[in-house]
Amino acid sequence: MGRSVKAARQSLKDAQTSGEALGEMVKNDIKSLLKGFEDNLHARISAAEDCIIEASRAKEAVTAGVTNMRKDLEKAQRRFSKTNDKSDLQDVLLEIADDMKRLKVANQKIIASLTSVLNPPYSAVEVVERFAQDLQRSSGSWEAQARDLDSQLTDICDINPPAGLVELKEYMSDNGHDIIIAKDRSDAEINKAQKILGLIEDEDE
Repeated sequence: MGRSVKAARQSLKDAQTSGEALGEMVKNDIKSLLKGFEDNLHARISAAEDCIIEASRAKEAVTAGVTNMRKDLEKAQRRFSKTNDKSDLQDVLLEIADDMKRLKVANQKIIASLTSVLNPPYSAVEVVERFAQDLQRSSGSWEAQARDLDSQLTDICDINPPAGLVELKEYMSDNGHDIIIAKDRSDAEINKAQKILGLIEDEDE
């Protein structure tokens, strides 16, 4: 029996509900995934920002220290040129050597800090890759829901002719109504009559 208008409307209403549920699922999943993506990306930038700022400050301090050492060395060099006091120049050189060691340690810390920026647990590219992978996994659930929705709509579409029409055609054929309207009993005329009654399909249609 063909689907009634009332039944079709109800089935379409159910399909509409499924469609809305699918839309809500996609929206919520994307919202959640996007939140995680933004948090991870912000964490990447924030961690890099802290390291870079501290490294910049440390570099400025190292540069200032080198400048001061250069000034002290130049002054000592001028004094040595005038007095030829080797011990004074030696003392300054030893002090500068100690300071350079400290600056070298400070610079190594800067390198270590910046290395953590260059080689983080998750780079920005990896954050995007993880987001894409999570999105792909979620899309599997969306596709499953979408297939169910397509199945619902397919079930609603009844392409079979109404049972009453089929029964009527069988009744007309069983009772020889095609013979009644045929001009004679030749195969050609009976075939023409069957086409007129719709008992067989016209090849031109």
